[in-house]
Amino acid sequence: MGKQPFGLDLEADQPKPAGIALATYGLFAGVIEFGLMRRLSNIVTVTNARMERILQRVGWPLRRLGQPRSLGKPVRVAGYLSVSRETLPHLSRAAGLSAPVIAPAAEQRRRVA
Repeated sequence: MGKQPFGLDLEADQPKPAGIALATYGLFAGVIEFGLMRRLSNIVTVTNARMERILQRVGWPLRRLGQPRSLGKPVRVAGYLSVSRETLPHLSRAAGLSAPVIAPAAEQRRRVA
């Protein structure tokens, strides 16, 4: 089995709306939250075609910078991922999140400091 773009240690019976684990939606929501905290408007990434399909299925499509390139075994694509308050609620709802992923921990650290 080849290298995976990221890994989540999940039970086999975890719910998977649209074939995507809830934890994946939560992970992506956390990335968007982080970007919003840093006032980013986009994230530029290079990933493989499989991850591009996952991003499309969860509703966070990659805007390609060019044609896919072969850099080793999997074909790679470069593109932008939008960091916006419009995308975040969709991913949060799909993950069953009622509160931010990152913000509570960041807020607690500020109170302690």
